[in-house]
Amino acid sequence: MDGSRPVLAGLGIGAFAVLCCAAAPLLLGVAGGIAVGTALGVGAGVLAAIAATVLGLGKRRSASASLSKSKKTGEVSR
Repeated sequence: MDGSRPVLAGLGIGAFAVLCCAAAPLLLGVAGGIAVGTALGVGAGVLAAIAATVLGLGKRRSASASLSKSKKTGEVSR
């Protein structure tokens, strides 16, 4: 029984090293990738909302400008 103890200790140390030194950074990398993907997704959503707002305001201004122009000239824009 004395000979198996160092072997089991070696296996335990090896398993611990694999978990800490190999699996932990891999899992942290996956978690970080998910976090970056979420941040990029939220950022893209914010940019899309800003673009929609800017484009919407531009169309409103354009429509109101043509409306005021037609009121001045008496023409109807089609």
